[in-house]
Amino acid sequence: MNGSRTEEIRRTIDVLGPTTIEQITLVISQQALASPAEMLSQSGLIIRTDGPRDWKAAVAALLPELTFAEARYAGQTYHVAPIDKISRLGYFTPDDRTFVLAAVPYLFRFWGRGQGPDWSSGLSWAGAWKAIADGQAAVALDVGCLREVIEPALKEAGELAVIAGMVAPLWEETGGFVLGLNVRDGLALDLRAACGSESGGVRVEETLRAALVLARNASRSFPPFPDPI
Repeated sequence: MNGSRTEEIRRTIDVLGPTTIEQITLVISQQALASPAEMLSQSGLIIRTDGPRDWKAAVAALLPELTFAEARYAGQTYHVAPIDKISRLGYFTPDDRTFVLAAVPYLFRFWGRGQGPDWSSGLSWAGAWKAIADGQAAVALDVGCLREVIEPALKEAGELAVIAGMVAPLWEETGGFVLGLNVRDGLALDLRAACGSESGGVRVEETLRAALVLARNASRSFPPFPDPI
């Protein structure tokens, strides 16, 4: 066994200490199975221990070549590091015993709604979907996928990035949006946002209310529609 491999094992033992790994789960998507080239970007690793762990210290010791930075998604903190010019690796901890590692944005598919053994039981916007289930039509938007388009675009947007920053809670504090349509008694729209925390929900509500006021004021400057012939 070479020296570098021995050092890697020693670091692993030192970091985990007396904690026992209770469960290791490797999640591989259908896309990864169909195309081995997608294996790294479409799979994830879940580790659960029998006691609390300082996962930030563990990652720093086991992956010293990567520099992880904090980021936000659905009102919760995760950590992300660039692997190359395109790919990024991220992790988050639903609780102090659970560690989830995957490429970004695939990492966001593991976002659950609770903690403990059942932390991943459902999509982040599942509750919002149930709330509008009696509508005639509904659309769900996974913000995890959307933010991968928004964030790179903002870096190139210049002054528009400042304006976009005013509504940043809409993708920083939410896991998804669900829009319900009901036409039983006139036209009714029901928009629900799945937020990761109560404070995040407050920020999203304030942002949406402000956006509605701006939209209402802007609409007054539009010329009236011509009368139908």
